[in-house]
Amino acid sequence: MSGKIINKNIIQTIQSYELNKNVMKKFIEKKKTIPSYLIKETNELKNKLKLLGVLDNYNIQIIDNKGLDKRTKELYKEYKKVEKYMGDKELEKTCNTTIYNDTGKIEMDNDINKEYLDIIKSKEKGICFTWHHSSNEWQWVDKDMVYKQFKIYKDLIKKGTIVCKDYNLPTKELLGKKWYGLVINGNSENPINMDVGSIRLFKYFVSGMVYWFSKKENRDSMFEWINKN
Repeated sequence: MSGKIINKNIIQTIQSYELNKNVMKKFIEKKKTIPSYLIKETNELKNKLKLLGVLDNYNIQIIDNKGLDKRTKELYKEYKKVEKYMGDKELEKTCNTTIYNDTGKIEMDNDINKEYLDIIKSKEKGICFTWHHSSNEWQWVDKDMVYKQFKIYKDLIKKGTIVCKDYNLPTKELLGKKWYGLVINGNSENPINMDVGSIRLFKYFVSGMVYWFSKKENRDSMFEWINKN
């Protein structure tokens, strides 16, 4: 860019814009429909650069072509998942809820659509995702880790420390995709806080840890296994 100093935020926006354009080209090359979310995000970046006055005169040399190619492949895979699970629809924009637990008052005012988008884009080999109560974030759990975690739950169920009941096997739908929940509850002596993530994303109010499986058979088999003597 001639005569102007580009700050870090502008550089990041330019790099994101160039990355998205590359991903869109990849969809075209493979004769695939460009996901609406990708088009929307790219247009937002374009408008931002236009407002900053740098859309038509930034220096392409600030782009790391080697890193761009690698990230293009990664983001292409992410948006293929978005297209599969979300199509071109959107969820409501925000969740305005207040709950109370042993950590105090929790006010939730988050962008539900972005939250679900981030969950889907981060999916790798996970068969379910769950809200991590300590770090306050969604995490995918792959098959091996599910069995490791549920082996611990199985032992605790035998001891009576926790429970997993068939009346807490919810099915919720987001943008045409069904998710199958399994709830790990504490008992009266060992209560578990409300599952903040499930309240925000699914409007499902429950005390415990909820695992949301993409396939009903996986949820059902894990439920039967941890409750089997």
